[in-house]
Amino acid sequence: MSDLNTKIIPFEFTAQQASHAFARYVSRNKLNPTEVFEAARQGRVKPVYFPAFVFDCEMTTVLKSECTKREAEEISTVLAQRELKSEFADLLALSGDKVDETLLSLLEPYDLQELQDYDSALTVRAEVQKAVLSAEEVFEKIRPEVEQSSVNEIKKTLRDFTSEKTQELSHSFNSVNAKNILLPMWVLDCEYKGQPCRLFMNGQTGKIAGVPPRSTNRTLALLGAGAAIGAVIGQLIWMAVKTIW
Repeated sequence: MSDLNTKIIPFEFTAQQASHAFARYVSRNKLNPTEVFEAARQGRVKPVYFPAFVFDCEMTTVLKSECTKREAEEISTVLAQRELKSEFADLLALSGDKVDETLLSLLEPYDLQELQDYDSALTVRAEVQKAVLSAEEVFEKIRPEVEQSSVNEIKKTLRDFTSEKTQELSHSFNSVNAKNILLPMWVLDCEYKGQPCRLFMNGQTGKIAGVPPRSTNRTLALLGAGAAIGAVIGQLIWMAVKTIW
């Protein structure tokens, strides 16, 4: 791994803009609680920098497969070997423990071209989460995805065969370079009937992720309205049938 020099992406949205965005997001679903909407409208949001790593790597994948091919009435079997050298750039992964691992995929993409050298002035009013995982530990978490991507590519070269059965598969990383970065997110943190509700917004693009709890009263009201409409429709159908007969 390379030496780690912290880089940072500045916030592009103000607290007021984030509040309005969260309020619009919550109001789209009529079953979302009013309490969550009010929390957003009242500006109960906070800027948080989440630690992450950006990886660039080069790897070599070697695949040996037993392949069959049908030609006319004959089936032939061969042992095919393929080697693929791959390069991956800007692989992004969180290094903290405060959010679910799937969150980042919901908030991406971040424009890493906007990375700047760390400046404490950018974090004065923001909470900065601490990294709990090393670059090596984070890379091990994303390594299966990187390897699978390479396997998918190398198997495309075997499409001419009718079937393929993997006999040997190996991956070797020629180089792995990492950059330690801080990602900006606006966080709306509130509760509804004791249930925690956390919504996140990409502080660079404005993309929002998170699912508020459903309002019990609104859900019951909707079910009641649906039942009433169903009863009216059923009565109309019954009257129509009765009239026909």
